[in-house]
Amino acid sequence: MISIIKKVYLRIVYIFLKKQLSSSSGEFILFGKITIESPSNVILGKGVTLNDGVYISGHGEVVIEPYVSLSAGCKIITASLKPEKINKKSKENIHTSSPVYIGENSQIGAGAIILPGVTIGSNSIIGAGSVVTKNVPSGVIYAGNPAKLIRYIKCDS
Repeated sequence: MISIIKKVYLRIVYIFLKKQLSSSSGEFILFGKITIESPSNVILGKGVTLNDGVYISGHGEVVIEPYVSLSAGCKIITASLKPEKINKKSKENIHTSSPVYIGENSQIGAGAIILPGVTIGSNSIIGAGSVVTKNVPSGVIYAGNPAKLIRYIKCDS
């Protein structure tokens, strides 16, 4: 009985989320509770998998290409502070946003954090718990804090 209720709940969440996302979004797969702020700035490609605990800050544009998997608890952050304006915090907005792009067929490991302005190339893997501060090329494994190149991936043709 509980699994039926959970399936119905997830379907309702999916339908609600689909209506809020950018109209360019494709059919995605949802496993568990996720959070997307400013969903109209988020584009999910066909077959994107969102697992339990995923957080996407859509203050800046987020484009996730087809067949990307976001593992449990990973975070995509698009907002940051302007450090040179910290002394004006009470008088003006000191926040800024930068887009995040994740190329097709990539895997973002559990608990990984993708910071503002980062582009992750296609067919890449980000290790669990990694903090991605800079762009990641296609066909690589990056891991660590900050994330760095572990090795290249030789993909089947």
